[in-house]
Amino acid sequence: MRIVLLFVLFISSLFASDPYKNITHFTLDNGLSVYLYPDNKAKNIQIIVDVKVGRKVENRENAGLSHLVEHIVFRDQRVKDKDYLNLFKDEGATYVNGYTKLYKTQYLTTISADKSYWIVEQFAQMLLDKNVTNEDLKSERGALQVEIGEVTWVDKYVPSFWNLFVNIKHVLPPLENFYKDEFSIDVKDEERKYTPKSLYRQNNQKFTLQEVMKHYDDYYYPSNMILNITGNFDLNQMKNTIENSFGRFTKSSGKTIEKKHRKVAILNQKPYERYDISLDENSASVGAKFISNDPKKIIILDSYVKDLGNRLNKVFRNKNGESYGVFGYTSQYHNAAVAFINFNAPHSAFDKNIEYVKNQIQKESNGELTDKEIKEALKASKVEYSAIEHDTDSLMDMIFNYQNFNKMFDETKTPYEILNSITPQEFKSVVKETFVSPNYYQKLYRDYYLFPYDFVIFFSFLLLLTLYVVYRLFSIRIDRRNIRMQRRLTGLFLSVLMIFSSIIFAGILTAWLVYFVLKVLPISYLWVNGYDMPTSYIVYLIDFAFSLLITYIVIKLFFNWLYIKLYVTEHSLILSGVKNKYIKHQDIKSFEIVPWKLSLWREIHGMSLLFWKPLLKVTSNHNDVVYLRANNVEHLKYDLESIIFQEDKKRRIFG
Repeated sequence: MRIVLLFVLFISSLFASDPYKNITHFTLDNGLSVYLYPDNKAKNIQIIVDVKVGRKVENRENAGLSHLVEHIVFRDQRVKDKDYLNLFKDEGATYVNGYTKLYKTQYLTTISADKSYWIVEQFAQMLLDKNVTNEDLKSERGALQVEIGEVTWVDKYVPSFWNLFVNIKHVLPPLENFYKDEFSIDVKDEERKYTPKSLYRQNNQKFTLQEVMKHYDDYYYPSNMILNITGNFDLNQMKNTIENSFGRFTKSSGKTIEKKHRKVAILNQKPYERYDISLDENSASVGAKFISNDPKKIIILDSYVKDLGNRLNKVFRNKNGESYGVFGYTSQYHNAAVAFINFNAPHSAFDKNIEYVKNQIQKESNGELTDKEIKEALKASKVEYSAIEHDTDSLMDMIFNYQNFNKMFDETKTPYEILNSITPQEFKSVVKETFVSPNYYQKLYRDYYLFPYDFVIFFSFLLLLTLYVVYRLFSIRIDRRNIRMQRRLTGLFLSVLMIFSSIIFAGILTAWLVYFVLKVLPISYLWVNGYDMPTSYIVYLIDFAFSLLITYIVIKLFFNWLYIKLYVTEHSLILSGVKNKYIKHQDIKSFEIVPWKLSLWREIHGMSLLFWKPLLKVTSNHNDVVYLRANNVEHLKYDLESIIFQEDKKRRIFG
């Protein structure tokens, strides 16, 4: 009997230590989802309501509407000062706010426990029964304008430039997409969505009350909301309060935000190794990729890397003083996940510590992980799951963790229950099957190879050398003392624009060439980021040289007609640009000012934004013709005739 009693007490203590068991979840008849976490040791209560609407439902025309509606929800003609925010603060609420996010709009406040039922009733009225006018709209639109910034003349042009910037990616080869490349799933553009603030600023000024209320009516109804309450309250009384306040609103349908469908990840069975340069720190992430389709698996791996990080920290930091800290992490997107050890180290100890971590993981995944180490790892995780402060913020975090866990795995058991069910054999098996060569994950940032800032010095030298070579290639080799006159055929702005355009075009072309070449060759498709030092330096050099070669070819092929300056020497006219053209004085027959014609574009030497201006026609004794651009062709004609024909006249006179 005594043994049975002790067993019952032991089981009861396990369940009593599971903080998730204190969460009550139910759904009202109108569809409102409710999560309650009562704790009589708390002093206050916190209420958070999530409405399933956010920036994701917006486009360019209505960007910012969800945020404005969030502001309007706090307004009502029937309450004191026509504003719930002031009403709550007058009643002692310490934090009242709203947030508009990508997938949801959130309303929250914290207030003393003796007003817990009152605040719930007020929230129900505030969220589900609105009485607002144009006066409220004007006030909140003004407040929101102050929050996001006034409209300036710049805002009228930012969206166009932003669209141009965003669309550049469509002309570039695919960049690395970790989840797509390693797990065959992609992060949708809307999940990385960014809208320039200029659109919000402009749109905020034009929204009407009708548009605001339509958005509110479409999305603000009980079954499109989640009510979360934590703190010091009586569970049954709170249930009754919610039923009598939120439950009296019967609307159960409308618009909702599109649900994010869970994507199924497939490992590519290839090690992931990336290298980059960090000028001031060496840091490493070493671990494994895995599919998190089992809640027990992710709890085991999270427990393992955190415990291993703690054990390695005792060696790297506490004993050797070779790291600021060693930490274990798991990161996840849908069911694609990575478990890894992250640490930093001085240059002298970095490689040694990387090998130490890799060897330690390999040994433990091959069976050297002891039951004692597993017990310590699970014990630390249990403390993490159960060591909850009796404040409303910590309790609310528990509710959100519980919601995310259930949503992720469709699991009825709590994380703590699953943690308690893990055996040493299961722990070892998961670690062994995860940390294998095809799943290897490594990302390194190194400071230098030979000496500090060697990369910066090396490429600064290359850049200076390149500028010198370009100068020598495109500069004209004449004695400056022989130059009698010089004029610009192409304006400085257009000259810089053409060169800059050629560099951009060459860069895009280089990127595509490298992409296709590396797709065929059995080498890293990421090129420079696929190699560690010192190989990466050589690859950077090859990449740099290849880019310069393509740029040179592009300029020669596409801008061979570009002439920038005209030089007049004692014997010749020299048209200088991507290539140089020489016309001897004695071969020149005449100069003539002619109107611009589109049909002459191939023979025009020089460029101008004022393309319709007259040209200077230069005819040779062989009837060859070139057309010169100039800001003032009359002056140019006079100067050339004065120099060339006067020189010719002198030669004839003095033989």
